[in-house]
Amino acid sequence: MNLSPYIFSYNPDNLRAFSYTFSSGNFIIPAIIVGLIFIYGFLYFIAPYIYGYVVVRIETRQKEDKRKIIQDLILMKEIQNELEKEMEEALLNAAVVKNA
Repeated sequence: MNLSPYIFSYNPDNLRAFSYTFSSGNFIIPAIIVGLIFIYGFLYFIAPYIYGYVVVRIETRQKEDKRKIIQDLILMKEIQNELEKEMEEALLNAAVVKNA
């Protein structure tokens, strides 16, 4: 087997021959990279504010839910007190009618 065509030959002139030109055909990759860097930077600086807003909103919603539950419990207690008063009055009326 002849390996001579597969021998690596190093030419340092090839290193200087490479040049990247910004043409319309080669513009898409740098634009994507710059866009991704911009989006990452935007999210890096804005994410704490978004997270804080979400946390505050969740806590506010939980406080409102608890406040509503407390209001419902107070209303239920008032209704229970009214029913107890009506039952006492009914028992007293029944006792007065029975004795009379």
